[in-house]
Amino acid sequence: MADLDAALQQFEAAESNLEKLESLWKQIEEHIGSGPAFGNPPEYDELCLAFRRILPALPAIDGFRVGDELQDYNAIGQMRLDALEIGEIDAQASVEDCIEKQGRLLREYRFRLRAKRVQAHLSYCVVILEL
Repeated sequence: MADLDAALQQFEAAESNLEKLESLWKQIEEHIGSGPAFGNPPEYDELCLAFRRILPALPAIDGFRVGDELQDYNAIGQMRLDALEIGEIDAQASVEDCIEKQGRLLREYRFRLRAKRVQAHLSYCVVILEL
């Protein structure tokens, strides 16, 4: 029972940090917008700093870790501008994929966290049934 309690505490801590990161990511996305923009808004930088401060607290799940894929604000603007100048949809899609990678990693982590939590509960239930 102590093992399950310890595991549940770890899951709760990971869940809490993941929720914070998801909230920060949502705010970061709002600052990114949808077109080329330049100027490094201080709010964007502060959100990125807060995100990066919490990110190391997420434990790896079966070797999977959420990496820091946040992009510099001006770099995003330049990538979007370059893609528009090229005029190819593939270039624009590639830029948006790069920008959105952080969100995809968070979603994958949430999926893995849920699966691991279910696995832990099922393992505990099996132990009880074997008693």
